[in-house]
Amino acid sequence: MIAPSLPSLLVSHWHPSAVPDVAAAAAAALYLGGLARIHTRWPLRRTAAFLAGLASILVATDSGIGAYDDQLLSVHMVQHMLLLLLAPLLLLAGRPVILALRALPTGRRRALASVLHRLAAVTRPAVCLVTFSSVMVVTHLPAFYDASPRRGRTQPPGRDPSTDRRGSAHGPVRDAPL
Repeated sequence: MIAPSLPSLLVSHWHPSAVPDVAAAAAAALYLGGLARIHTRWPLRRTAAFLAGLASILVATDSGIGAYDDQLLSVHMVQHMLLLLLAPLLLLAGRPVILALRALPTGRRRALASVLHRLAAVTRPAVCLVTFSSVMVVTHLPAFYDASPRRGRTQPPGRDPSTDRRGSAHGPVRDAPL
């Protein structure tokens, strides 16, 4: 069997997942609801960036990328890039906190501003870098990965769970399995 190409994974093997789908729908609804409440002009590029960030999360979790993320290292790395680099930048480019501050009534706006002020110490760049790095290291330890509930899920089509290497009459798979 030949490993599927990235374009084919984006088109096939879609499997909706309740948690990311509901979370993305809720985030989109809140963002668009806030957009409807403000009385000033909001740049279209911010809305497009935020919705594209949500879409990149869904592509990483619901498409073939999510189906093969624990089978093919290259797909796993594409998923990392989508979830850790692209999605956060797009979501932040949408400026959801600024939108919330503009859309909320005065009392709630003050409450949100107060919470943001209290969180200022933990959102400093150095703290965020240490937290991000720690999470990346810990979640990639073999014991943590093996304890993951996804390890026992059904194998993608064509996958032989009894072997680590896949092959066919056309030769070995072009990507190393995880």
